[in-house]
Amino acid sequence: MQLSRSERREPDPRPRVVRTGGGLRIAAWRCAGCQTTRTEPVLRCGRCGGAPRPTSLSPRGTLWSWTTPRVGPDSGVPVAYLDLDDGGRLLVRLAGPVAVGARAAVTGETADGDLLAEVQR
Repeated sequence: MQLSRSERREPDPRPRVVRTGGGLRIAAWRCAGCQTTRTEPVLRCGRCGGAPRPTSLSPRGTLWSWTTPRVGPDSGVPVAYLDLDDGGRLLVRLAGPVAVGARAAVTGETADGDLLAEVQR
């Protein structure tokens, strides 16, 4: 019998939104040695082996790529990779089709914990 993630009590690896007095930020870790930025917790930097330090990133960035899955529970919901201005790349859900290279920002999370982003006009 295979246990679900919640039954195994594994940590959720998805990036998280941090709400601050100034708005939304993205929880992240930056290597103290080489400054590589990750949006999931790691014990050591994959590039240099240095120690990661907690930080937060701007929710704004540029859409690197996007698609609309046509199978599964999220069929018809556009998803994209967002290259954050402060470093790191996130997988986000979108409100609709967009163009690669468009500016977008993370605006929150779905009830399931996925990140939501909207194109900035």
